[in-house]
Amino acid sequence: MDQQMKYAIIIDSVRSHNALAYICHESGIAPIHIFSSQENFENQFSSVNVQFFFKTFIFQNINQILNELQPFKDNIIFCFGCTDESQLLKEQLDEYLDLPNKNPKEFSLIRNNKFNLYQFLGQPSDNKNFTEFVNKHGKSIIKPSPMKLGGGCINVKFIENNKIEDKENFFISKYFEGDEFAVDFVSCNGKHKLCAVWKYVRNTEQKIWKNKVELLNYYLNKDLVDSLYNKCIEWLNKINHKFGPCHIEIRKNKDNYFCIEMNFRLNGHMSFLALSKCFEINQVGLTLNSFTTKNKFDSDLKSYNTNGYISRIYFCNKKFRKYQDIPWKKIEISPSVIQVFKHIRPWEDAVISEETYQGTTAIIILYNQNYEALQLDEDKLRQLFD
Repeated sequence: MDQQMKYAIIIDSVRSHNALAYICHESGIAPIHIFSSQENFENQFSSVNVQFFFKTFIFQNINQILNELQPFKDNIIFCFGCTDESQLLKEQLDEYLDLPNKNPKEFSLIRNNKFNLYQFLGQPSDNKNFTEFVNKHGKSIIKPSPMKLGGGCINVKFIENNKIEDKENFFISKYFEGDEFAVDFVSCNGKHKLCAVWKYVRNTEQKIWKNKVELLNYYLNKDLVDSLYNKCIEWLNKINHKFGPCHIEIRKNKDNYFCIEMNFRLNGHMSFLALSKCFEINQVGLTLNSFTTKNKFDSDLKSYNTNGYISRIYFCNKKFRKYQDIPWKKIEISPSVIQVFKHIRPWEDAVISEETYQGTTAIIILYNQNYEALQLDEDKLRQLFD
């Protein structure tokens, strides 16, 4: 074994998270991929860019995976979980391999359970007595407690009144009215560098689902972005987050804030090409830097510079049709389109879409230097799809 070689463990590197494996590969760091389960291997194998990886293993139990990793143990510089469900395995490997750049394990139950996070932040919530809760607080949301069961609006329900049965592994929280944003960070030794702020755009009648996400220009929205940054780092410091990326969903209503969730991974369903075109420093590159040279965290942490605009739009199929009935080729070559994440295969029918990220027919990433041009291209794409 080459003692000069450096390795990075990447767990469940699917879709846009392949970007981290790519920049490790290009930086001379050999990525080792781990599927967190046999089921993930069977379902996600085609979503992993295997050409970037030095080795690939399937996790069965902790002793088996440690034995597989033994030849590389002394030269592993970090372990990274790409999905919410892979975070517990990442934390196990951090401890067993005694890796540097890890987060305090005493906050693990808060990082990996939304109900615990809500309770820790003092947000109105309960994992029992749902009916009493909604009678007291009014508009409420029911969602899964374990991070691995949620994400992307899966199993999230909005309720105003009714008799509601308690549900195992779910909790209820007060519905917070306000504008919704996503705030992307990378942390290094407890320094939190802001990477991007995204605004969620929804129809007025929608409570949970979003039509699209669009990047905010820092300098055109400085007061807003600064206020979101200050609240988010207050939360990050409270859970003693030290290393790696974080994707925080937050609502703001005047001077009041509500944490929807905190995901300790990269922003999902995003195009590395779009990020590279738009940002001087993007979340993927900064993540690698936080685990290696750490030289990007000594200057301004609050602002970010952009060269244009990015949006992520969701195609929800409203009628039953065949895969071939959708003009995929025209969509893929349309102006501003950078990447198309298709959620159906050519041999599958396009059914009526569920309003979850995974239930959409497709997710489209667009980039343009001009905001107005980007909006026009979005409208044309929706007309083309519908």
